[in-house]
Amino acid sequence: MKKILITGAAGDVGGHLRRELAGRYALRLSDIRPVRNLSAGEEFMRGDCASLQDMLRVTEGVAAVVHLGGFSVEGSSAPTRCSRRRGATAFAAWCSRPATTRWASTTATRP
Repeated sequence: MKKILITGAAGDVGGHLRRELAGRYALRLSDIRPVRNLSAGEEFMRGDCASLQDMLRVTEGVAAVVHLGGFSVEGSSAPTRCSRRRGATAFAAWCSRPATTRWASTTATRP
């Protein structure tokens, strides 16, 4: 069974997606907040999607990534821009590894 990583798995959308994918894929759930009530076929690995080191660790051995992690706010503050840039860099590094499936992110980024 293919293993799918869901970043931002502790959020509302991540929770709904977990239920939809349950039983069809092995799920690796990642977030900076804990994910509670793991079901059979799910594992949790804490990770910050703005950290390349964390993302390389949590993506190890997965077939695809559903990237839902990040701040759910809009704004032009420097920390938000920096986090988006670092998260995009980490995700791009994962996608550049051989034999990976790319899965689009719902996270909008702006310069």
